[in-house]
Amino acid sequence: MEVDARSYVLDHNLHGLFTLDLQQDLCKLHESSNDILELELIRPDFEAGNPKIGDFQLSCVKKAADLRSDRLPEIIIQQTDFLSFFGALATLEEDRTEHALGMLRAVLRMARHIAMQFKHVLDVARPASLAFQVQPVIQTPGHGSWPSGHATEAFAVATVFDALTHKGKAPERTESSPALRLAARIADNRTVAGVHFPTDSYAGALLGISIGDVLVGYFSGGSIDKAKRRYDGKIERDDFSLARLLQKAEIQPNPKPVGKIELLNELWKAAVREMN
Repeated sequence: MEVDARSYVLDHNLHGLFTLDLQQDLCKLHESSNDILELELIRPDFEAGNPKIGDFQLSCVKKAADLRSDRLPEIIIQQTDFLSFFGALATLEEDRTEHALGMLRAVLRMARHIAMQFKHVLDVARPASLAFQVQPVIQTPGHGSWPSGHATEAFAVATVFDALTHKGKAPERTESSPALRLAARIADNRTVAGVHFPTDSYAGALLGISIGDVLVGYFSGGSIDKAKRRYDGKIERDDFSLARLLQKAEIQPNPKPVGKIELLNELWKAAVREMN
């Protein structure tokens, strides 16, 4: 099958794995078939809800600007490409890892599709809309800020990438994971650039991890830990860090089997062979 045609078929299968419940102040992601995993994201409201939280988030954005001279080359490239950064952790080449690349690109498309639905409904203002002093170093995107699309995509890819590079089995989620550390750097770079708040990255990262957990379960034909994650943007007082994120994402192991989808399972086997 041609690469483009394969992508359409793959995307169709992945879309069926998720159900979205989208409301103005609360959006939910569900695993569709068995409702094994659920994530609730509660919208921040910096102006009407709690101005002090908004002031704290803005202070983090302004402080992060000190890193712009060091991070600017990364920030510019990551506007349109960050799979190449994962390629520095393990080989990702068109002629050697065709199936793995096709899978990771599908993960990116799926994560972007879901994040945009959340952004559209929640419609949270960008940092520059709340304070002209932010002065982003790149063009501020025209869609909502929360959750961060880059964080969603980066952590979804990192979750799948970690399993791919560990012989198809999801490893323990720790701060020492190079893939998760890279995803955190990509997310943080958006705050450094001045286009995202730290809470955007927390919401996006939790969304990406949840998407990745479901995809690894179905790609591998194995199981997903039954979980209900909840993140309240109205009360976030932390700057973004991988350590705090993993605390927010932590769940008790409770594996539930998922149904096998032959197309996904065969692609997974081929990708695992390429990456190990």
